[in-house]
Amino acid sequence: METTTTTGILTLPNELLSKIIYDALYPSFQTSKARAAAQLAPVCRRFYELVMWHLYTHCYIQFQRYWIDGRLHYPIKFRGFGEDDSTGYRNASKRFENYKNHGKNVKVLTIRRLSNYIGCLGPSYFDAATHEPQMITQHFTTAFPNLKTITLNEIQNDPVQDIYILGSLENILTTLPNLKNLNLHFVITQTYSEELKVLVESQKYLDQEPTPSASAARLQAVKLDVHVRSPFYSDLGIGNWLLSALPPLLQPSFNTINTLTFTVTGHPDPAYAANLPVPAMTTYHPHGLNRNTLNPLNRRFSLSNLRCLKFSVRDDSDTVLTEFVSRESFENVEELEIRDAAHTSQDRVSFGNPMFNVEFL
Repeated sequence: METTTTTGILTLPNELLSKIIYDALYPSFQTSKARAAAQLAPVCRRFYELVMWHLYTHCYIQFQRYWIDGRLHYPIKFRGFGEDDSTGYRNASKRFENYKNHGKNVKVLTIRRLSNYIGCLGPSYFDAATHEPQMITQHFTTAFPNLKTITLNEIQNDPVQDIYILGSLENILTTLPNLKNLNLHFVITQTYSEELKVLVESQKYLDQEPTPSASAARLQAVKLDVHVRSPFYSDLGIGNWLLSALPPLLQPSFNTINTLTFTVTGHPDPAYAANLPVPAMTTYHPHGLNRNTLNPLNRRFSLSNLRCLKFSVRDDSDTVLTEFVSRESFENVEELEIRDAAHTSQDRVSFGNPMFNVEFL
């Protein structure tokens, strides 16, 4: 008598089984279907591991602003769990504990601060509150040691303070050795821009730091998107101060970064700016560049593996670009985009080696 052998779904390669699980659960990963799958998963260790990977590979956290006792708090919620108090906030702390318990599976972390304020919340909701309102800090990086991608989205009506920018970057880049992609979108006001200039100057000690340890991240793609809110044209040059602060922090990735995007936007009203005093520390002038402060710390990027460069600042983007990026960095570039961040922008895009094909306008 012939015996028929039935091949079950669990005999499939991980790639196929993983896709089947994804298609079966999508788009309900964060709802009851996903929770049911997690309850069944322990029956089979292999199935369990694949389900856990899908459930926890991407942690998308949303901060919601809330004032209590005269202080701004940021309770967290998770995208996909609903918008009302009971589904959005009451269980956020427990869900975050679940993410931390499966932290090794988290490869992508997205944090976004929401612009609207939430209403009255009970004390239990603040089990998930954070007192670090601006950017990611050690609280998250230690929970997810295998992160490969971090995206931080700030909002325009809640500007970031200077102390969080460089400190958060330094923490991220020195504690996440597997990190490959860094995407930062944040807003700086005129007040904070002055503080940031002082802070950058105070970090000259970074130039004397020893060779970075093996735990430092070797990034492949970096995207920095800065929006400056200020009545002064000069403050749009805060991008130069950020550029001068970044080389020591990104130095371990100089040989691995293949994509670099740096954008500074902001459009102050010149009529309004004309009636206000110009700040003492000036990087840009409404009618041109102040060459003495273009590269305040004389630091440059030397990116030997760079393939794609997108660069956008106020006024003379070409001059700023060549001031901060070494000539050798252009040797292998295949895609270059230079954009003037002014109202009347000029977009210049070229494919091919820019050492030969790009004409700066």
